[in-house]
Amino acid sequence: MVELLREREVAYLVTGPEGQTLELKSARIHPRDLATTLIAFANADGGRLLVGIEDDGTVSGLDPIADREQVERLLRAAYEYCTPSVQIEYQFVPYQGRQVLVVDVPVSTRVHSHTNGRVYLRVLDRDQPLSADETLRVAFAKGQASYETQPVRGATLEDVDQELVEEYARLRGLDQPAERILRGLNLLVEDTLTVAGVLLFAREPARWMPRAGVDFLKFEGATVELGEAFNLVKREELTAPLPRLVRRTWDLVGTFVRTRRRLRGLEMIEQPEYPDFAWREVIVNAIAHRDYSITGTAIQVRMFDDRLEVESPGGLPGIVTVENIRYRHFSRNPHIVGVLKAWRYMEELGFGIDRVFREMEAVGAPPPLITDEGGVVTVTLYAIEPVIPADVARLGLNERQAKVLLLLTEREKITNREYRELFSVSNATAYADLTELMEKDLIERIGIGRGVFYRLIKRNNLMQT
Repeated sequence: MVELLREREVAYLVTGPEGQTLELKSARIHPRDLATTLIAFANADGGRLLVGIEDDGTVSGLDPIADREQVERLLRAAYEYCTPSVQIEYQFVPYQGRQVLVVDVPVSTRVHSHTNGRVYLRVLDRDQPLSADETLRVAFAKGQASYETQPVRGATLEDVDQELVEEYARLRGLDQPAERILRGLNLLVEDTLTVAGVLLFAREPARWMPRAGVDFLKFEGATVELGEAFNLVKREELTAPLPRLVRRTWDLVGTFVRTRRRLRGLEMIEQPEYPDFAWREVIVNAIAHRDYSITGTAIQVRMFDDRLEVESPGGLPGIVTVENIRYRHFSRNPHIVGVLKAWRYMEELGFGIDRVFREMEAVGAPPPLITDEGGVVTVTLYAIEPVIPADVARLGLNERQAKVLLLLTEREKITNREYRELFSVSNATAYADLTELMEKDLIERIGIGRGVFYRLIKRNNLMQT
């Protein structure tokens, strides 16, 4: 049973971007073209089409009476152009004085093809045709994906966290009782919660889904030491409904993300050792896309001095591989993903992983390392290097001296006059700073008289970062 929409909810959808689960279509679309998107949605995460919205945002609308023939042609596309037929539900919703046809496509447990012979999959905001090999991988993954829709014996509406459902309703602008919302999301079948329903909204999901939370481990140093040198400084097991699990994991990890001093021009700035978006996205992806049919194993978040590792049970889903993960998308748990989007934990467009790579590159960090081995996916983020290596920091230099050392890794030399101008200091201060750097065997003085300049000592490796 699909949720009944109101005009304000349609307005919310129209003003946002098209993406993995949303498409706007002209009222003049041909049924065979509509079928392409129906198939793509059914083969991926499911989705919603708003028919009657033109490319420029104009609301053309579809009148259920005056445009009856076109409406019937469009609705027949679900079985006339789709093999097997795609299940749909539809409704007309008033918007800006017109009627918009809203078509909901649930995720399917089968692979659907077009009468043109092609199989399509929704990837980000596009309907992409699949190769024969990709089609086989999607078919296999759909057998796994059905796990989140399985009923959980003994889990009923009585076990639901009503406040959490109300929070979801507020975020979505819904004014419906909890039971109707859960049925509309296909999380309550008859009187039983599904696996996704338990994970998302049960007060105590661990009662039915043990080890479905997050294990957090913080180590001192860059390796795991055992015995007397055991270096585990913090361990915490987190269990909660998934919307709260995401937030609690973010809050815990955030307390251990250090700030690093970096040089921008000649100004020292402070920034996190990992971009906020990057580490948050990696964590929410692990929670949303893990294989929950693998019981007894939690997601592990491991923090070291130089890296953050997030390990998730289950291999990469569907057509996603280590090589194409930046640009391909397939949800193992589309119902879970759909609900988490209400909290804005996940990007609607589906570009999250690509953005993680870009943000890590922007701060000068190594690219994330992603491995898929033995049915376990591990994503590793490497911390940005501090502006001053530890060897130099221990020398007790002032900020000007530290800056000039970094500057000399990028330029060949600096004069006393340039030093004074850069830092607005007197000749005596510049001379004292530079002399101390020479005494510490960090720089050397070259030339005589007015031709004197200073440069890094070539044999010195303290500034390697």
